[in-house]
Amino acid sequence: MQVDAGKAGWLDQFLLLGLPGPAPSLASDACAPACSVNAMVFLQNRYPEIYGLSLAGGNQAAWAETAALLAGPGYFNTIPGIGTEPVRNLPLGLRSFLSGRGHGGTLVRGVLPQGNPGGLVNELVGELPDGYEQGVPSFDDLGEALLAGSPVIVSILYEGRTQGHNVLVTGVEWTGSGTAAVGTMTFIDPLDPANYGADGFPVSMKLTTGNVTILPSLSLGNPADGVVDTLTNVMALDYLQYQGQLPYQPGNYSQTVALIGGMTFLQVPEPSAAGLAALAGAAWFLFRRRGRGNRIR
Repeated sequence: MQVDAGKAGWLDQFLLLGLPGPAPSLASDACAPACSVNAMVFLQNRYPEIYGLSLAGGNQAAWAETAALLAGPGYFNTIPGIGTEPVRNLPLGLRSFLSGRGHGGTLVRGVLPQGNPGGLVNELVGELPDGYEQGVPSFDDLGEALLAGSPVIVSILYEGRTQGHNVLVTGVEWTGSGTAAVGTMTFIDPLDPANYGADGFPVSMKLTTGNVTILPSLSLGNPADGVVDTLTNVMALDYLQYQGQLPYQPGNYSQTVALIGGMTFLQVPEPSAAGLAALAGAAWFLFRRRGRGNRIR
């Protein structure tokens, strides 16, 4: 299942290095704002009659300025050296931004884990935002959101580390079910979202593909402090991740394993045929989630 990836944005988070003010210091930690801009570009291109260019503008420079705005106070509150934390700042910031642009009716929904106070999951997420289901995403969750017409922002946690990242999912394919499910995920990584020109700067969109498996049970936290969160049926993403900045450095990649800890998707509720279909998909997604056991224990 996939969306039309060609409609999404392909902002490189390191384009913020060229902006004035605090933006350069945020570039290394601007994955969430950059992913959100790339998702909003998708909405602009899929529903031009609704959004025009009101969400993110129409070129890379405007996209970077929008990401810098999203990273600031009042939206994501992205912090240099830390990032967008807690993760709930992403949906709350998106809702505030969309409302300010006259599109407060655009739905921001998803799935996020919520753990013990002081535990690693709680640090990444905090209080669960309204409209979110508690748990970790599954292949079905991602597939249904894509089927409803949304690109999906997923929050990932690097294996063995406390740092995370965000990528914009445009497609997912899998076989099997439950813990036996395996598949692939196609996404736009704001660390490496483009093909680059001779000057090492973005010229066109590039998609990344990673392999996905399911971990039946995973404990996160610090056992020495007695605070451990246990997740079940966690998706593990394995892909070749770019390790450099801009200008682009060919060959600077490392194999990376990351745990998918949450997802956020945007849906358009306007009463058009496409909008109603998307809304129906989102409603079914949330209804189906309530009957499942994919939760933190």
